[in-house]
Amino acid sequence: MERRVDTDGVKTEPCPSCGKPMERGFLVAESLIGGAKWVEKKTRLAIRGSPVASADRWGNVYLSGFRCPDCHRLLLAY
Repeated sequence: MERRVDTDGVKTEPCPSCGKPMERGFLVAESLIGGAKWVEKKTRLAIRGSPVASADRWGNVYLSGFRCPDCHRLLLAY
């Protein structure tokens, strides 16, 4: 699949599932302790997770990426 150009002239990603253009944006997570982490299983505090992104001074973590509003898929970068 090839990238498309949106109305702002910015390249967008096609959805890997349906091929439609994805929307650019951010996934926001709140975490005062340790920032965002990747875990293979749900845990109460994600104590043993792998760090993905640090929190800002307000405790917010922003992961840039794309979302498909039709398929409900996210494509994130960290």
